[in-house]
Amino acid sequence: MIQLDSNNISALIGVLGTLAGVLLGSMLNRLARIGNIKTFQNVLKVKLTEPDSFGGEIETTKVTERTRSLTIELNFDFYNTSELSPRIARDIKILIKSKNKMFKGKLKNENTRRYNQYTSHADDLLNINLSPKEVLNYNLAFYTQKNFQEILDADWFIEYRNDNNRLKRIKINKQLITRKEQEQAV
Repeated sequence: MIQLDSNNISALIGVLGTLAGVLLGSMLNRLARIGNIKTFQNVLKVKLTEPDSFGGEIETTKVTERTRSLTIELNFDFYNTSELSPRIARDIKILIKSKNKMFKGKLKNENTRRYNQYTSHADDLLNINLSPKEVLNYNLAFYTQKNFQEILDADWFIEYRNDNNRLKRIKINKQLITRKEQEQAV
């Protein structure tokens, strides 16, 4: 049988302390790598257009039988909370969920809009890559030419898949309409 004297006890305490330090260090390292993407909605604008008498378009505040298009403009900040690991958001879409239907549409990245003599074009927003502790700001837009009132009455979400292929949904706050639109509605 082993006799426990002061030399054996101090060696045992040293080994246990080393093991505890290794375990605590690996747990803290794992916690530092854990993180997710946080989103912050800054602006929401809703634009309805109808034809004017000169062949162009004018903005309106209500859906009528002459309404030609609906545009939802968003400004979002995407923030990676991880200390060490990059994060990705893939397959980014807008989800419009009404009582009867659910519709997914592509979001346009207005930061990539290019103009030429007659037209303009913005790329679809498909992926966002975020370095550790990085914040990226995006101006996003969704365009449609049908079901205006149904879309306006529905709930809106931004939907994406994270690094673990889990589906994430961010509810769009419809109360965050700009003052200009609120003044026009009155």
